[in-house]
Amino acid sequence: MEANALLLHIEEVGSVDPRVAFTLLRQCAGFCKLAHISHGTPPSQAMSALKAFDQDIRSCFSRSTSVDTSNQAWQQAELGLSRGGLGMRSLFRHSPAAYIASLSSSGFSASSEHHLTQAVEVFNCLVI
Repeated sequence: MEANALLLHIEEVGSVDPRVAFTLLRQCAGFCKLAHISHGTPPSQAMSALKAFDQDIRSCFSRSTSVDTSNQAWQQAELGLSRGGLGMRSLFRHSPAAYIASLSSSGFSASSEHHLTQAVEVFNCLVI
């Protein structure tokens, strides 16, 4: 099922029960289902798509729960549960670190060094 179609179905569920829609969004359509993309794709090739996906998740959350999310509220929602958030992690923000970790653990080759350098630069821009 295409991601946009799934999000539309979750929004329909939200009109009946926002709690179920939130659970579906978090468990079935969010970060955990697409994290593999972050591990295997250089951030420079995926960042615009991941940012768009994050925005789609945020919009779906707002429409299915009838909660308007300001930027500050969404930043808190992206935090983990133990940090007072809703666990709606951002693929855009986590992608560079996930890619760096994946390359580091796989014993990357010299041909991957360029991608690693780019990933580190993107990561530094996001956290600094």
